[in-house]
Amino acid sequence: MAMRRPAVLAALSILLLAATFLPLGCGGKEAEPPSTLEVPRLDSGPISGRQEDGIWVYKGIPYAAPPVGELRWKEPQPVEPWKEVRPCTEYGPACPQGEWPYQVQRDIFRITDQDEDCLYLNVWTPAETPGDRLPVMVWIHGGGFTVGSGSQVLYEGKYLARKGVVVVTINYRLGPLGFMAHPKLSEESPHGVSGNYGLLDQIQALKWVQRNIAAFGGDPGNVTIFGESAGGASVCALLASPLAEGLFHRAIAESGAFLSMGMPSAARSETLEEGEKLGEKISHELGCDREEDELAALRSKTPRELIDAFQKVGTGLLGRASIGPVVDGYVLPDLPQDVFAAGKQHKVPLLIGNNADEGMLFLASQSLTAQQYENLVRLAYGRYADKVLSLFPVQAGEEPKAAYSRLFTAMGFAAP
Repeated sequence: MAMRRPAVLAALSILLLAATFLPLGCGGKEAEPPSTLEVPRLDSGPISGRQEDGIWVYKGIPYAAPPVGELRWKEPQPVEPWKEVRPCTEYGPACPQGEWPYQVQRDIFRITDQDEDCLYLNVWTPAETPGDRLPVMVWIHGGGFTVGSGSQVLYEGKYLARKGVVVVTINYRLGPLGFMAHPKLSEESPHGVSGNYGLLDQIQALKWVQRNIAAFGGDPGNVTIFGESAGGASVCALLASPLAEGLFHRAIAESGAFLSMGMPSAARSETLEEGEKLGEKISHELGCDREEDELAALRSKTPRELIDAFQKVGTGLLGRASIGPVVDGYVLPDLPQDVFAAGKQHKVPLLIGNNADEGMLFLASQSLTAQQYENLVRLAYGRYADKVLSLFPVQAGEEPKAAYSRLFTAMGFAAP
């Protein structure tokens, strides 16, 4: 026995020495360096940003796979992971879109860098360490669900980040690429629905925030979503969507609340069936409905061809092509105002506001006679038109568009 003791001790020494040099982690994997603000480690891979005026800035972070090819008109899919540090110092492209509908907007907001590979977000953080757990604010841009981007100059996040919050701005699919429904798209969907891809993108981005924002010093348990115009309507849609439950804790709807999604209008779809009819019109305009494989034909079209067709068949009030979320029973179980009326919305604090006379921004370059104003109201509000005209009359000595601006502001922006 005494002869064996040296051999046993030698074996133990070898094992201890080997253990000292074994890589840490399971399965023999090399231990990853800790996540830092210089190199945040996301669930998809490490990235780098840069500091600007004391704020860490990360631009063009992919939060979903590119929605191209067979992924066009599909729910957003996970990002392909990467191993090397990915520089995130430049904005990703905006989602394909047409021109802003009004000259003042085109002058200010023109977006030139567009691509169907557009599901990117941006982060600004004042954190000093990843463990700071600061409040998080996620911005959803406006633009009538047809134009806009999270990288527009007005949405530069460092100014808000200086107030002590982590700011996130997102892109989401727009126009026919983001909201076109079609019977055959519904048939191929496992949920039997189509459209609302832009809302699904927003939900995917919020899931990304829950998984990754701690790497930027943010608190995933303290997330506020906020948006303006179509972004405000999106906020209310997310409050009504069961798929967004638990992804945020406060909400702010600026100049676009849930009633503006459900305005009676010849230009706006509300139900899945109505959305599918618009999709069929787009397909017919492109000649895809005459092809043996209609969906393959639609997916072969360029974004510009789809947008041009949509603008031809989707034109509604004031000559503006309109598209947006539909009640599909999956993403949206009902119109948001009806979900709220039933008390089934997510129970989080909600702040709603708008600007005075905001409708004039969209009407400043329009000429409108009293008869045209009445015709527009009757087209938009049907059997309610007389009541609307009595509430928003053309007053003595004013231009008819002033009355329309008051109506536009009340129903498009101020209505809760």
